[in-house]
Amino acid sequence: MSLHDDMQYVTSRVASGEFPRYLYKYRPLYEHTASMPLLENTASILAKAQVWHPSPTTFNDPFDCQVALDVRRSSTIVRSVAKLIEKSREQVPMRRADRRRGFNNLRRQTPFTVARAQVWLRETLANIGVCSYGTRGDNLLMWAHYADSHRGVCFKFDVLADPAAYLDMKPVTYSRDYPVLSGLDEQSVSKALLVKADIWAYEEEFRVFTRTGPGGKAFAKSGLVEIIIGAKAAEDPVDALVDLLEADPDYGHVRLQQARLSTRSFSLEFGQY
Repeated sequence: MSLHDDMQYVTSRVASGEFPRYLYKYRPLYEHTASMPLLENTASILAKAQVWHPSPTTFNDPFDCQVALDVRRSSTIVRSVAKLIEKSREQVPMRRADRRRGFNNLRRQTPFTVARAQVWLRETLANIGVCSYGTRGDNLLMWAHYADSHRGVCFKFDVLADPAAYLDMKPVTYSRDYPVLSGLDEQSVSKALLVKADIWAYEEEFRVFTRTGPGGKAFAKSGLVEIIIGAKAAEDPVDALVDLLEADPDYGHVRLQQARLSTRSFSLEFGQY
């Protein structure tokens, strides 16, 4: 499909309610030292118009994206390895006899093939980037866990203003069952990367994948529409962040909101910063 078709796919999913219109990125704001400097990956959201896509190996949940192969399904795994090898050699067509010989070699070394498949899977997962977003800006647990106990900030993005940034976005599903694969086909692996333990369901997470590896991924400045300052954020680092925002006229449309702890309920209240 063309880029236009891909973007139309995103906008149609928003229209149907399958994708949210707005995404929220909770971030700590500063290092806890005497000078309280801004964290680089937070500052770069404004300074470079980039959102960091980390490797899944750095996630705080040790189960997240650590997909395992079901060794009881070794024959299926061997077949999937053979298909991967064949696909990697599409530019050099193999004769049927050679394909059969290669498959038999893999099958004769089944334990080794399965072990190498698991290594390949771990290496593949370590070389993708995954950016996590929430679907609300008032989630108390998200503020506590990902925005430095309300001392950080939350960036609000408009998906429709920048659909090209969300072409590879999918919702996370939450389950009590650990994802175990019987093969290495792309669909099964991709699905497994979207399964988390049900204890994390409060996050209501959507993920954007970068297949070219971890790193910063650019977004259109028009897509950033609001920054919410945490209820316990320190004044100096907030001022430094606001300076970055005001230094770029392309962010002139971005609203600044201040979160405050409600005195009437376990909730946040928001007002103009």
